[in-house]
Amino acid sequence: MSTSTSDRPRGPRWLNPLAWVLVPVAVVAALEVAVGRLGFEKSGYTRVERIAHQEKIDLLFIGTSRTWAGVHPDVVAAQAQRLTGRRVRAVRAGIGNSTNAQHLRGLRNVLRAVPGAFEGTDVFIEARAGVPGAERGPDLRNDLGPGALEDVFRLEDLPELLRQDLGAEAKASALVAWAAPPSRILTFRSRLRRKFLARLVMLARNTGRLGAAAPQKRPRFAAGGGIRDDAAGVAAVRATVTAHQQDLLDRQRPIPWGAYDLLAIVDLLQENGARVFVLRFPICTQDGVRWRSDVRRADARRIAALLAPRGVAYVAVPLEFPDESFPDNIHLDLDAAGRFSRGFAAVWARLPR
Repeated sequence: MSTSTSDRPRGPRWLNPLAWVLVPVAVVAALEVAVGRLGFEKSGYTRVERIAHQEKIDLLFIGTSRTWAGVHPDVVAAQAQRLTGRRVRAVRAGIGNSTNAQHLRGLRNVLRAVPGAFEGTDVFIEARAGVPGAERGPDLRNDLGPGALEDVFRLEDLPELLRQDLGAEAKASALVAWAAPPSRILTFRSRLRRKFLARLVMLARNTGRLGAAAPQKRPRFAAGGGIRDDAAGVAAVRATVTAHQQDLLDRQRPIPWGAYDLLAIVDLLQENGARVFVLRFPICTQDGVRWRSDVRRADARRIAALLAPRGVAYVAVPLEFPDESFPDNIHLDLDAAGRFSRGFAAVWARLPR
């Protein structure tokens, strides 16, 4: 004898619509925990803030993908601990093609979330040939897309965001990230979606379904701070750097340090108890052409004069790196980065306290 569905016991009717809310919420919550435990989070100031909540940051490195590729925090910390006999926590905020505006806002956000986060911290700002700071000044734009904005944007930055020539999608991404700051899923999904769509398009072009493959305009040699060191990638990047070298030199203008946010970064850190240093990064011969030009040498002298009254010291690692240590003419390879990180730890251990 069969039992009809009408004879089966039913729960309260209010559970039916509620289930449509509870089940998705439970799924999203489970994914949030899973994604969080897997460590899918941005490598910039979101991560710096999380670490600052958990423990004291002894060393903080600020810069571009050169910092990401050239400084290995675990290597620095291990070597520093061996030399000093105490536990050291080193963190890097190396963001590819970043701007001083992004770093200033990122540091601001960390300090608001964790007051005193940088009390007693030694902060090292990346410099090439004595020219410190990120690639550009008071500008929120980033050639790598809206990802860097999503990591530092706050509502007070809206007027500046609207003034930027970023496009509607990039601005919307920053706003969504601000509206849902705790959401690891949204953060991870936006990165995953961009990479997934790019791969789909590349696959379709390779199969001829979208016509001939478009010529690659820009080698992806530093995605996430990594280095593409296969033969084709190295050759492409070297050719790109060489081809644009003269153009970069022709377009060089003196850096307006007063409006470049670097001094604001230094002041913010010092006001919150940090010691600030300029860390000279090794550069290869080809890349050094533009950083050692007459214009940039003058920039280096002017910023040194502005930093001296603030007590900012310049630090260099006494190691030489041949051009072969720079696979793409810009970033140190893994072996050289390890040497640089260990050498830095030795220099830091000798700094006066």
